[in-house]
Amino acid sequence: MTIALAAPSAGPFDLDFRLNASWHSDEDQTTRQTLRVFCRDQRIRNCQEHPGTCIEVVFIHENQTICQNTWLPLSCSHGLRKRSSTSSHRELRMKPKLFLHAGTHKTGTTAIQTFCTRNRKELAQRGLLYPKVKTGKQLDDRHLSLAHAFSDAPAKLTAPAAQTALADIARDAKRRGKPVLISAEPIWRHTYGIANSLWDGARDAYISRLAEALTPFDVTLVLVFRRPDNFAKSLFLENSSRGGVKSDFKTYRENIKSRSADYWTNHCLLARHFSKIKCLLYEDLSNEGLITSFFRHLGIDVSDLELPGIVRESINPAEAVLLNILKGASNRGSSRMNSWLENAQVRSLVEEYLDNNRGCDLWESQNARAEYLKQFDAGIEQLRSVCFAGRAQLFDPLCTNDTKSALSYPDSNLVENLTALVPLLEQADALERRPKSSKEVLRAKANELWRSIKATSRTGGG
Repeated sequence: MTIALAAPSAGPFDLDFRLNASWHSDEDQTTRQTLRVFCRDQRIRNCQEHPGTCIEVVFIHENQTICQNTWLPLSCSHGLRKRSSTSSHRELRMKPKLFLHAGTHKTGTTAIQTFCTRNRKELAQRGLLYPKVKTGKQLDDRHLSLAHAFSDAPAKLTAPAAQTALADIARDAKRRGKPVLISAEPIWRHTYGIANSLWDGARDAYISRLAEALTPFDVTLVLVFRRPDNFAKSLFLENSSRGGVKSDFKTYRENIKSRSADYWTNHCLLARHFSKIKCLLYEDLSNEGLITSFFRHLGIDVSDLELPGIVRESINPAEAVLLNILKGASNRGSSRMNSWLENAQVRSLVEEYLDNNRGCDLWESQNARAEYLKQFDAGIEQLRSVCFAGRAQLFDPLCTNDTKSALSYPDSNLVENLTALVPLLEQADALERRPKSSKEVLRAKANELWRSIKATSRTGGG
């Protein structure tokens, strides 16, 4: 369908079937601005059959809302006409349904994927397919290879191979007459062509490539949101434990605030390509039972199935800081960093620092946390009004009674000594692959360096 309206200080624009469009300012024809339109009742899919339905028109330019809360009944004469033919509607109905679980990060995605892998047969019996994806000789149970394939990130599948895999999944789902669940949280952050464009352009390019590959499906995008301050902290700790972070937490959270932590902008970019989006809150799911509640929103009862325990142990803030120091001095993988932190020699250096910072928080203060949250107020309100209209507020307010002490960073002496240990740790890893004579030489050199460090070091809490 197409709706022609007059925008403030602008010419007419068209609204396409996905309820998204673009328009140009009369004053500056080169300035591209975006129209966002949303159904008040998300359950209504064919507005032509519901002439009393209202839509909300939200004008956005450079992430600033120009005009909003303009409610227009579809029964009014705004040049309403159908864009999709009967055959197109029939074709859409014939497509297998896909729930595309795209994050966000740190909202129980790994637990959900683990549950699906362990209960693939049981889910199929209850009417939901969780497909296997082959990447060479291995199986990708978390569907990360599908998400990576259309991005700038290293991938085990090429884009054509991933497209073929998705087409095979669609044919199988159509044959069996059951909907599909694909779960991959990197969809929330990935870009394509980032070296040659700004982030929002590269982000849109990635989503466009993904959406094109998913044309065999009738897609419902499933997004789970978490309060941004908790999201930033949890993501920092995970990235520290997995691959190391090159900056401190303050710099890190500022870097993600206009990207993965900007829920509203990301939602708008996704909505350009996916007309059906189901939005949930991590806090709600956790209170109701994360996995059981998640699947209930998909129409599947899993309350009698065994739930996974703790899927991934979290590290504490002090350990995250130490891991990032180790990572900064080495090119080894994250699994080595975690084992190094358990090394007896390393522990003797950092034990006092860990003890002094036990129970401390990454946030410098509650005021710093509140200021960070305040930056998202406008976007969160937009998200609430569009996706959670029945709620007075999206997230619980920040608790002002939290009196955790702020984390202290290691002093320069501890950093230097910890960094000096990295060559020893790398040599120790190499010992298992060396002949006996070479091992003895390396051990002698390592012991000599270790004694030197131990003699001059002093542990400190910063």
